[in-house]
Amino acid sequence: MKIISGLILSILVCLNLSAGDLLCADRLERSFPARPGGQLTVITSGSQIKVEGAEVSTYAVTIECKKSIEEYYQVDFASTGDGLTITVERKKTDKLLGIIGSGKAPGLKIAVIAPRETGTDLKTSGGGIDLRNLAGELQARTSGGKITCDGIDGALAVHTSGGSISCANISGSLDARTSGGGISLASVDGPFTGKTSGGSINAERITGDGSLQTSGGKIHLQDSNGRIDLHTSGGGITAEHHEGSITATTSGGGIKVEFVTPPTGDSELKTSGGGITFSMPRGSSAHLDAKTSGGNVSSDFAVLVASGTQKRNRLEGKIGEGGPLLSLRASGGSIRIREN
Repeated sequence: MKIISGLILSILVCLNLSAGDLLCADRLERSFPARPGGQLTVITSGSQIKVEGAEVSTYAVTIECKKSIEEYYQVDFASTGDGLTITVERKKTDKLLGIIGSGKAPGLKIAVIAPRETGTDLKTSGGGIDLRNLAGELQARTSGGKITCDGIDGALAVHTSGGSISCANISGSLDARTSGGGISLASVDGPFTGKTSGGSINAERITGDGSLQTSGGKIHLQDSNGRIDLHTSGGGITAEHHEGSITATTSGGGIKVEFVTPPTGDSELKTSGGGITFSMPRGSSAHLDAKTSGGNVSSDFAVLVASGTQKRNRLEGKIGEGGPLLSLRASGGSIRIREN
């Protein structure tokens, strides 16, 4: 009896640890007609989604799972000739089956190769999303993973509640929001919004008007051109090699901003947790209004001061011929206006 019990236990362990993963791996492949300008919709839970654009006239769908797809999921396809909807629902697992090694439903990987000119509406509650080489109106939402986008031309809106966002080579509008990670943007050309409640933001080679906001980290912006709004409650702000105008506010660190051309619009920098360093090219013109309650104000530029507005911690007046307003406010450090 003991020998039989041991044998049964060994079988259970093997089923759970190896047979389920090695012997029952599954792959589903389907192809559907497509035309440029069509719409791809994917609604699933527990799945990773990847969509890549190419010079093709079909939707080539591949679904992979470590175990039997049919055992754990109901997969439906609805083709309209130029569009495709993929719906994946988890099946209820039999309790007895779970005891002998089936366990909870394994994750899926859904990959689609589509015409480059394809719009998307992607929703998953348990995995990451990857979009590449697509042009159109693109929407992607996940509550449990990272979102990666590269080579996008069009209106892009991505949202995750449980991961980071990375977007590169974007031409068109961008709306990127996460509640649980950082945001990384590179080579974005168009109006943009980046917002996170739980991480830092890094952005480089940005052209266009937009805003970056975080409640839990620092912001670093480099090589940008436009009217940009930066806000953080939990870190410092750095903007290097900027052209245009800028608004930067933080409650948790210092601010450092470098203009490589004279400001073209009003700029406002405000911190309650550090100092401010602002630099712009020689020969720039602006109307300066700088004040701090935690240090002093100094300027490399000659400032034509209005009566009664020059003190150790206050400096207001014209730089050069005057021009766009440069408002600087600090309550935790000194303010420096530098020539570069």
